[in-house]
Amino acid sequence: MLNRKIPFGYSMENGKITVNSSEVLAVLTIFSQYLAGESLKSIASQMKVPYRNDAMIWNKNMVKRILENEKYLGKDGFPQLISEEIFQAVNQKRVKKATSLCVIPRELQEIRNLTFCEECGRRLFRKGGNTHSERWD
Repeated sequence: MLNRKIPFGYSMENGKITVNSSEVLAVLTIFSQYLAGESLKSIASQMKVPYRNDAMIWNKNMVKRILENEKYLGKDGFPQLISEEIFQAVNQKRVKKATSLCVIPRELQEIRNLTFCEECGRRLFRKGGNTHSERWD
């Protein structure tokens, strides 16, 4: 079974991370199709290379993970597959198209990191999607 801890498009050979020749074309295709306006779901349905041995069918989350993965830029010892310009263009487009993206402002994130329960000492999280039913856990 293929180990998917190594991102799609790469493989481990003799202890060294290398480009997986059967997957690299799929990675390049994913980036180019997304830039051309294809949806994540549409790209997933067109994938013919198995994501891993037990997952022959792709889904939009698999495609999204590839588009977001900075290792394709040549980071963390991985060979570069995608240029910085293409990666930035794809991810700017992805953020712009997102309908459920929840971006937490830096100031609020700093406050959230300081908010703890007096009883158990865990961080507090707001539950509920609207202000009418606000609960904290």
